[in-house]
Amino acid sequence: MMNRAMREHRILKKALGSAVGSEAPHRFCVRTALPNSGVSFRLSPNAGKSLSCMVACMLLTAFDVHSSVYEVDQPATADTNQWTYTVGETGDYQIGLAWVETQSGGDVAVEIFKNGLERIKALYAPAGEVTRFEMRIEELYPGDEIAVKLTPNGSTYRAGYQIAFGTPTFDDLPVFDVATYGAVGDGVTDDMAAIRAAVTDARNAGGGIVRLDGSKTYRSIGLTDLTVERLFDLNGAHDLKIEGNGATILLHPPDGLAGLHDCENVQIDGLRIDYDPIPYYQGTITDINVANLTIDIDVPERYPVPMVGTNSNPKPFFGRSFVPDYPGARSGWGDNIYVESTAVNGDPRSIRIQVPTTANGVPMQPRVQDAYDNNATEFVVPHLLYGHRDGATKIHSCSRVKLSNLHYVRMAYFWLSIQHNTGPITLSNVDLKMTEPETELLASWRDGMHIKNGRWGILIENGDWDGAAQYDDTFAIYTRRQVVVSVAGNKVTLKPSVYDRESWLWQAGDWASFWSADQETLRGMARVVSVQDLTAPNYEVTFESVPAGVSANDVVLHEESLNRGTLVRNCSTSDIGTETASTRLRGTDMRFENNHFDDFSFRLEWSSTYGTPRARDVVVENSYLSSPEGSLVLDRPLGVLFKNCVIDGLEAQVRQGADNVYFDGVVWSNMTGNIMDVVSDSHVWIFGNTTRNGSASGLSAHVSKDGSSTVTYAAPAGYPDPVPPGPSDFSHALGPVADSYVRDGAASENYGTEEYLRCKYDSGGNFTRQSYLRFDLSDVHGAVKRAVLRLKVVSVNGSGDTHTAHGVDDDSWGENAITWSNRPALGPPFTSAAHGGVGDWVEFDVTDAVDASDDLFSVALVSDGSALVGYGSRESISNAPQLVVQASWSYGAWSNQYQLAQGPDGDDDLDGRSNIEEYAFGGNPTNELDTGSALELSLSGDNTVLVHAERTAADSGLLYTVESTDNLVSNIWAEVDPGSAVVSNGWKTVTHFFPTLGKDQQFLRLKAELQ
Repeated sequence: MMNRAMREHRILKKALGSAVGSEAPHRFCVRTALPNSGVSFRLSPNAGKSLSCMVACMLLTAFDVHSSVYEVDQPATADTNQWTYTVGETGDYQIGLAWVETQSGGDVAVEIFKNGLERIKALYAPAGEVTRFEMRIEELYPGDEIAVKLTPNGSTYRAGYQIAFGTPTFDDLPVFDVATYGAVGDGVTDDMAAIRAAVTDARNAGGGIVRLDGSKTYRSIGLTDLTVERLFDLNGAHDLKIEGNGATILLHPPDGLAGLHDCENVQIDGLRIDYDPIPYYQGTITDINVANLTIDIDVPERYPVPMVGTNSNPKPFFGRSFVPDYPGARSGWGDNIYVESTAVNGDPRSIRIQVPTTANGVPMQPRVQDAYDNNATEFVVPHLLYGHRDGATKIHSCSRVKLSNLHYVRMAYFWLSIQHNTGPITLSNVDLKMTEPETELLASWRDGMHIKNGRWGILIENGDWDGAAQYDDTFAIYTRRQVVVSVAGNKVTLKPSVYDRESWLWQAGDWASFWSADQETLRGMARVVSVQDLTAPNYEVTFESVPAGVSANDVVLHEESLNRGTLVRNCSTSDIGTETASTRLRGTDMRFENNHFDDFSFRLEWSSTYGTPRARDVVVENSYLSSPEGSLVLDRPLGVLFKNCVIDGLEAQVRQGADNVYFDGVVWSNMTGNIMDVVSDSHVWIFGNTTRNGSASGLSAHVSKDGSSTVTYAAPAGYPDPVPPGPSDFSHALGPVADSYVRDGAASENYGTEEYLRCKYDSGGNFTRQSYLRFDLSDVHGAVKRAVLRLKVVSVNGSGDTHTAHGVDDDSWGENAITWSNRPALGPPFTSAAHGGVGDWVEFDVTDAVDASDDLFSVALVSDGSALVGYGSRESISNAPQLVVQASWSYGAWSNQYQLAQGPDGDDDLDGRSNIEEYAFGGNPTNELDTGSALELSLSGDNTVLVHAERTAADSGLLYTVESTDNLVSNIWAEVDPGSAVVSNGWKTVTHFFPTLGKDQQFLRLKAELQ
């Protein structure tokens, strides 16, 4: 088994339960990538006076991350650090390339806050390790704040990260209408030159919006000599939007829609993409002659008369047989059968396909025999000229690029190539669906999305793909591992495990992980200093240090190009066409949420042939997986969690030393055999409400394993990880607005500018000290659930003693005016605590004293003993006091935040939505343009799909109910079961499926009520 103590990143991340630590000086390096990025850096009042980089700071200037808003690269420190950013543009942001290295001492608490209230990520970075904390932060608005805070527990650490704005924006850019350039849009005229001219002028203008007419069909032909062209050739484009408005693009094969390289702030939106001529045809099989290796088909009238002849295409040229799941079905399976030539077999639409004896070293006779034995009914053939050529849409070395609302009807070859990107990439509502699935079997001849070597994780959402739209990989998300040739001091010579050298991926400041050759043991992590190319394919990397034990043939992974943070959500596949649509995951830190995959093979795949690493930290949550002919294969993952998923008819195959494989609350349905097969020193945990065909009992009887493997039918120790008492939805970490101490022996002296607060009791007088602190609670709304005063001990003279926190009703005292003589009277005591030793944090629970309706809170510390104890004051900065307040987020608090004049049923901004509706769905009740999340209705197979948002806080006071009826006249509504939910950033997205098969009408309603 792998050495878990050395693991760099875990599937079970520890989450902090409370905001801990104190504010400290801001130590950072800052890079503003875009002059008009709209994102600013905000210093807190305690931040110091200089924005210059520290001497030890390393800027990654060798690698231009276009969308990087700010870059932090902090030298080693033992202080608490917090960086705060004020957002200037509406959209989605990512924290990426994010790491903390705990060099000595205890762990480090990492927290990320939104608007100072909502903590959206929290984890512990263990001692002696490098921990990653990438984070996606969505739907931010101007004035919102992102805060990153690191609090050490007696440890020395360093950290770095970048914040990138991922949403393209095109405010105040000129519009270039393609009609002005002669584009006709009649579906006949070649509009390629006109559209390209509009794009050229937009680029020459420094950016623009190229607008198409949504009612038109634009044909793009260009060259007809089989040269691969792309309608939108956007190499180096910046600040450019293709605004399709629903227009149709007819491409001429083997052309592609778009090529993007080194692009920034680019969006292609609102297009339907098809091909003419169609780059393949299909026909009904009339005869299969296994001995002669021929297949006869009849081609229907909807296709042009097929071209016949011998294939001269240098690319692999194969057809696909189709064996239906049952007679007449449009789902089934088939095989790749290579085509040597095609000939007319009597009628021009009757075609005889000649299959070669071997292709790529593989005998074809067994495949033809299988088609014969299994009664294959149809065969799909590539067009003799256009099939199997590269017409992919490519997004390479780009940042802040979005493809949205695109419907590809078919593809000539590969679909989307998304590689080596340096910033956020988004695919939103990008579909690959046939218009006539009742007759067509294939939409794309090769793979779907190849996603490789991304420095930032890609977001793929709301995509709908026919089952065999990508006959193999719906998406392959991967990178390549490198192999150690030799080690000399801090220099390591590497060679690619397969394919080309990619030494240019490695940049100063990047992290690499070193593993044993089988990737069973993590040797350690190291940070890159420089890269030097050697005789191909080798290259040399100089590191700050090389972990002990690294030797030749060890595996090295470039941790920054693992597509870390990739998220696939709300996507679906259908069961149309031949099967084996699939995913192949060969990377780290990827999530699948709220997906519905029919006829889909799910694979975490390790391959020595393709030089891929073992998948790490993959989460599949609230998703449905099904495939009668497919598979669920977990080859050698080092951490994968399936949570609240439905696995329909698939046996999980866990093999080759898979480790940390978790199934939490997984429902296996329609199982006739085992739910799992675990072999080859693999280790699995099955727990939660996991069931097989509705039963949670006797699961072990349906799990097979060999003697080297373990299956544990309980949650792993500490799952979910034990955490300190935590906040509900909102946590405030407040610094004092005033603090001082007073002394009876110096009754008129003021100590408001000192870097410490002192406490002592002297029965004889003269030496008693008491400390006073005041906090501003104006940003705290709702009911206070817990409030803790935290003070850090900076000096102790003596031992023993207890300190007691007293309320102070008078908030008018001045920090630079308070003395023993004029100090305000002490109120009742709240809580007491021992002062501890130097470096300790002492906590006083003052929950009963804090009232969110009072804007100010004063408290005094009184000692019962003679030890002179010093706490850090707010002037001490890194040792400053803190009041941690956890408050609920009720409707009343929300209403107070916006200072609403009307009640829940009112409509303060007159936008037609009541205040309670905006509270329930995330709107702004003072902005008529911000009405929150809308309901989404769509059709998926035989289901109506309803998607809506809900607040996650248990104390929100809201009850959400979904009801349905088939008859509005009766007005009889039935409440439906809760749908599957995906939780993110204080909200959850809930999806309901309503069967519609055989129904003439169905009505749905969603209610959100205050309790």
